[in-house]
Amino acid sequence: LLDEPFTGLDPSGVRIVCGILEALREDGALVVLITHHLNLPAEVVDRTIMLRRGTIIRDEQPTDCHLGTWYEEALA
Repeated sequence: LLDEPFTGLDPSGVRIVCGILEALREDGALVVLITHHLNLPAEVVDRTIMLRRGTIIRDEQPTDCHLGTWYEEALA
């Protein structure tokens, strides 16, 4: 369980964490990641769930993450 693992990281640090997450995914590990970082590459995630006020508003297995777009749609 990772809660906001990208907070305070520079772009290089984000790439390192994404590389670790991708390796864990390839090894079959289950990782639950909570983040406000909406630009994750699709290689890092198998499933994306977006919450708004405690309610699931998106639950998908993205081939290409468009979390920022999802968020904008949710606010509309």
